[in-house]
Amino acid sequence: MTIQDYIKKHSLTLWREYPDFKPEHSTGVAGSVTSMIASVFIAGDTAEFSHTDKFQIFCNAEKTRFVSINTSASLFRIIHADLILISSPWEPTSRNYVLHSPAVPL
Repeated sequence: MTIQDYIKKHSLTLWREYPDFKPEHSTGVAGSVTSMIASVFIAGDTAEFSHTDKFQIFCNAEKTRFVSINTSASLFRIIHADLILISSPWEPTSRNYVLHSPAVPL
C-alpha cells in the first residue's frame, strides 16, 4: 500500500498546506506562517526540516486521522489524534507498507 492508497482508503482530503501563502482571515495579510500548524505535522524526528520545505496535510471529516506529506523531502507521517496523539516516524513516500495494529504482534 502506498501513502496515496492509504489516503484514498480512509477518504482523507487536503486540509492544509504549509507554508500557506493565502491571506490570513483575521489580518488579511499573506505570509509563510499565516496558518497555525501544530509542530507534529511539520517537525522532523531527528533533524529539523528546512524552513523552505512544503507540506500537504490530509485529514478525515472528524479530524482524527491525518497524513502529513513533506513534498520537498518526499516523506510522510501518519497521525492519529483521538484521546491521545500517536504519530508514525517520517517514511519515504515511494515506499509500499502495511499498517499493523498495535495489538497484533509483528
